[in-house]
Amino acid sequence: MAQDASPDERAKAVEQQMTDDERFSLLVSLIGAVPLIGVPRDMRIPPEVDNISAGYTPGIPRLGVPALQSSDASMGIAAGRHRVAVGKSAEILVLIGEAQLNARLFGS
Repeated sequence: MAQDASPDERAKAVEQQMTDDERFSLLVSLIGAVPLIGVPRDMRIPPEVDNISAGYTPGIPRLGVPALQSSDASMGIAAGRHRVAVGKSAEILVLIGEAQLNARLFGS
């Protein structure tokens, strides 16, 4: 895939390589442990992932799709070990997520 392809074209090329199971896996977020209410850590979350709150969506390593971590904390949104304050709108989150995914998938 050419580096000058649009983000939509690059995303479509990656999606076309996915199996149905891989597509469906991106629709599910696994919950981390919630000891206060007796919810154990989901064993499908890799042990090295230590910053779990609202959810963890496994990536697709063979295609370079990174895992995603979600947070519903009032302190902001976690992007790895970096925090982004909750801002004016969800557009900020979409832009950050798109930029991170593009950088990981295509180096741009």
